[in-house]
Amino acid sequence: MNAMRIELFVVTCLASVLAAGCAHRSPLAALREGRQPGCAVATLGTAGASFDAAGYADLEAGVPITRDTRFLIASASKQFTALAVLRLVDQGRVGLDEPAERWLPDLAGALQGATVRQLLNQTAGVRDHTSLMALAGIERMAEVAPDAVLAMMRGLDSNNFAPGSQARYSNGHYLMLAQLVERVSGRSLAAFTHEELFAPMGMRDTGFDARTPIAHGYRPLRSGGFRIADDQPSLPGSGGLVTTVRDLVRFDAAFRSGEGVWSPAVKAMFFEPGRLSNGETAVLPEFGTPYGAGVGLERRDGVLWLSHDGGSEGFRAQYLRRADVPVGAIVLCNRSDVNPDTIVERLSNRAAPEPQASAARLPRKETPPASSEAIAALVGHWRSPETRIDYTIRAEGDGVQVTIRSPLAAAPIVEDWGGLELDADGGLVTGPLRLDAKPDTLAVSFGGRVQGLVFQRTE
Repeated sequence: MNAMRIELFVVTCLASVLAAGCAHRSPLAALREGRQPGCAVATLGTAGASFDAAGYADLEAGVPITRDTRFLIASASKQFTALAVLRLVDQGRVGLDEPAERWLPDLAGALQGATVRQLLNQTAGVRDHTSLMALAGIERMAEVAPDAVLAMMRGLDSNNFAPGSQARYSNGHYLMLAQLVERVSGRSLAAFTHEELFAPMGMRDTGFDARTPIAHGYRPLRSGGFRIADDQPSLPGSGGLVTTVRDLVRFDAAFRSGEGVWSPAVKAMFFEPGRLSNGETAVLPEFGTPYGAGVGLERRDGVLWLSHDGGSEGFRAQYLRRADVPVGAIVLCNRSDVNPDTIVERLSNRAAPEPQASAARLPRKETPPASSEAIAALVGHWRSPETRIDYTIRAEGDGVQVTIRSPLAAAPIVEDWGGLELDADGGLVTGPLRLDAKPDTLAVSFGGRVQGLVFQRTE
């Protein structure tokens, strides 16, 4: 069954749960047809957890997915990195409101005085290392050695905004926190979390190391079928955790009972939303909610829900749970064409939000294409002193062709940045990329995760 039919089935079931033939079918039913990748799910309830699974962990070998299949959960890993930091705080080894550079002096330029709490709550302004890698032409995180990523971050002497002035999601925050755990504990993040978190909670199949076996990740092909897509980050912390739905149920049980790491102080810190320097609750625009310690915090009808999703090249994940009672759902998938959010909402029986009255939509303003003069201003050689990324840019149709050289890649990488348009502030945009050229400088932004990285014109 193709991706469109899978999404149509899931969305239709969720939109009309009582419809005949849909209310009594599992949201995984569409994934049971033929040999295709799929998902494992767990439904959390006051009477205990139930499990379901569909699809294959390895298409070629015909290995089916079960509740013990290990998946990469990408950004949903952040709550476990946060928990490792809170463990150190609870032990008196780290102070939440101390500058993180106390333990990471070589990364002070990237941190710009940010505190540990600001890193946890996504209000620190640290540039996103995965987006910087994308600006260096890197598509697969596993291709870059850990030392090369850290060297790039050590070279930074600017950030996206003053710590505490905004809230913006950045993987760079959790890269810093992972390094902090390793510096303070003297152990790798994988070793520390195994010994201090996962083993005490009985999470036998969870870890930040690349142990096997693990399900293959898959992406659909236009011609039909799937290709393997197993990219894993070389540096864990913002992602990189491998786990099972059964282990996440164990995690939830420990969370409820207060066993092991879950002291009252740790739980209180875990729930604490981020705040800006002016005292306002910090709301992440990407989530639309405040952010706690590695989780989004959403109040719906007076009930606090914790959640975080994750997505990498061939994996998708969502973990949603109530703070007060054992209710929620976990969905782990080894395919990029399924949205686990819709499945989680269905399994958790969470009431849909009340529809909000919306203002009349204004007509979308046409964005003018970039002029030949604006494109010509980009042409030339540019270098970022901080990241040591070099761009050689030449005009190409309605955009530019860029030859990228950086310490992260062994050879030059050529990319086409086409369809450039002029935004309201005079910058040129294509997708998440924004370019603002002056005679001698080029400011490059990538969504909200890298803002205004300066390149200088060179010979």
